[in-house]
Amino acid sequence: RFGPALHGVVGQPMVPAGRELLVGVTSDAVFGPLVVFGLGGVDTDLVNDRTARLVPLTDVDADEMLTGIRSAPKLFTSTADQAVVRDVIVRVARLAEVLPEVAELDVNPLVVADGTGVVVDARVRVTPTDYVDPYLRRMR
Repeated sequence: RFGPALHGVVGQPMVPAGRELLVGVTSDAVFGPLVVFGLGGVDTDLVNDRTARLVPLTDVDADEMLTGIRSAPKLFTSTADQAVVRDVIVRVARLAEVLPEVAELDVNPLVVADGTGVVVDARVRVTPTDYVDPYLRRMR
């Protein structure tokens, strides 16, 4: 019993314990959107275990990202967890591909456990972008 001091306070359930991962996008002026995957939370800076790919991404690319970091052999306890992260990577890559205004996107941590994923923190930076077709010939 909390008493009258906490009247009207709403409690939020804690995020279940699980593996903390990061999925992000950064935009390069020459290459375009770059999708990043790796360890999240405190491990992001401590271990610095990440991999990156250019968009567009396929399921095969996402699988290569999942196995391309040093901690990959011990990363997932189930194939369901791996499928959740693959889905997040592919969706974030698609978002970066169709919305060039997304200059930076950071999901950290993405907590994965028991076949579910919870985004604890997300940050998106959007900038105005003029689309230029790189294959369009122009007269000077």
